[in-house]
Amino acid sequence: MPKLVEDCIVNVLLRLPVKSLCRFKSVCKSWCCLISDPHFIRMHLNLASTDSCLSCRRWKLCLTSFSLPSVYLIEHQGAEADHRVVAAKLDYPLKTHPFDEVKFIGSCNGLLCVASEPGVLLLINPCTREAEEIPRLGGNRRYFTELSLPYMFGFGYAQAINDYKLVNISCKGCVFVYSLKAKSWRSVGEFPYSIVAFDPGIQLNGAIHWAVSCSMDPMNSQTIAFDLVDEKFYDVPPPGCVKDFYSIAEFGGCLCIVPDSTITTHNDFWVMKRYGIKESWTKIVISLSYFRMKPLGIFENGRAVLEIDGKLVVYNINDGSYHDLVIHGIPVGIEFEVERCIESLVSPRLRLNQEQIPPAPQ
Repeated sequence: MPKLVEDCIVNVLLRLPVKSLCRFKSVCKSWCCLISDPHFIRMHLNLASTDSCLSCRRWKLCLTSFSLPSVYLIEHQGAEADHRVVAAKLDYPLKTHPFDEVKFIGSCNGLLCVASEPGVLLLINPCTREAEEIPRLGGNRRYFTELSLPYMFGFGYAQAINDYKLVNISCKGCVFVYSLKAKSWRSVGEFPYSIVAFDPGIQLNGAIHWAVSCSMDPMNSQTIAFDLVDEKFYDVPPPGCVKDFYSIAEFGGCLCIVPDSTITTHNDFWVMKRYGIKESWTKIVISLSYFRMKPLGIFENGRAVLEIDGKLVVYNINDGSYHDLVIHGIPVGIEFEVERCIESLVSPRLRLNQEQIPPAPQ
């Protein structure tokens, strides 16, 4: 009977949101130890990632803008969400100056990688409010400004070695990798491509992906990936009929290519339904046009959240209907940047004895 009661308690706690679990640590010592245990953290994340009912409630959207003083956390409530959501300012101070710009590098297993000036890189868990600063590379104090680019970044989880890695590709073509486990930067070689866009890389299948161009043909775009375990680049074949693109993303767990233009609108994008198989690229047409689009998540009943030209849209893939998602707490009319992050108890201070965490669906 005691074992049965204990198992029931664990099963209930595994289905609770992070905010509640953080409070319940103070209930008793045994609950604090349980909720802090790496195995429990892994199970909690795995359940939130795979259970369709829970996953809608556990996916969060993080928002920032040049006009905002910090990073904001908003929640998407799933297919039955109201047209309005509320944004809450994160407690952690990300800016040291009102004009400092914050950039999202990526998110993985509940950890959000953020770059802010002057040259500050942070790992944040938006739900637990834990943060850890990443040491500066070579003493450089300005990682990210519109004028000091180019740099390309990517952040992800190497499951086979239980390590989170940040990839930095410099303007001179040098590739550096920061290991959260080793807490150090190191050079891993040269970048054999030309940079097309400075958007952060997309993590999928244990690799970081970017859109680049071949030095021999600058107008011929291609997708490349950096394996986070082997730390080597490899090509991912784009659709045969698509020669020039600037943006890649992830949609429903699949790699996708998104046209990106400030002159011409688009109403389609391409999805690679079987990773690495060129013939699996499928063209998706939507019922609204955009200059710039970023898919942020797909939920039950065919509902997807899209960032379109600086605003959030809930789009129904089945019938093509859509509506804007109004955000309370954010000034109307400002342009913002959005990153999706799953709710988890994973700490930015990686525990070396933590069990391997299954990669959450992107």
